[in-house]
Amino acid sequence: MTGFVPPHTVDSGSASVVLDVEDRAAWRSGASGCWLVVDNDGTQLVQAGAVIVITEGRRTVAYFHVESVDAIADAALRS
Repeated sequence: MTGFVPPHTVDSGSASVVLDVEDRAAWRSGASGCWLVVDNDGTQLVQAGAVIVITEGRRTVAYFHVESVDAIADAALRS
């Protein structure tokens, strides 16, 4: 699964993303996530209030609104 942070696009800012969603059957659910390979920087910079667009190939499959960013949790999800 990949994602990007607008105003970037699937062509200019797409990167592999890992998500741990609380309720996969719900229309809305809490989740934790991180970039799989890249750092939270540059075109993949995620900050509180950002939206992450989740894609499968070029198709958008979900949107996540970021409430907070925790660098320690990000490192734990990567390991």
